[in-house]
Amino acid sequence: MIADTNRRALRAALPWLFVGFLLLTFSIALWLVDQVPAEHWLAALPIGRANVVCGFLGSAAFLVGMVQLARALI
Repeated sequence: MIADTNRRALRAALPWLFVGFLLLTFSIALWLVDQVPAEHWLAALPIGRANVVCGFLGSAAFLVGMVQLARALI
């Protein structure tokens, strides 16, 4: 059972952590797609830039979630 003092912290942090993991997973998927030899229509897409943006946003969301947990522990 989770203590009542931890529920508020988990409720605030877990959505950020979940979104961060989703964006980081999507970033890895984009990196894998970028490694495959591209068709002519796929080569025109900015997959490399989308990979970097998703990685940055995923890391930022994960950082927000970790800061929320750290503030709750203090």
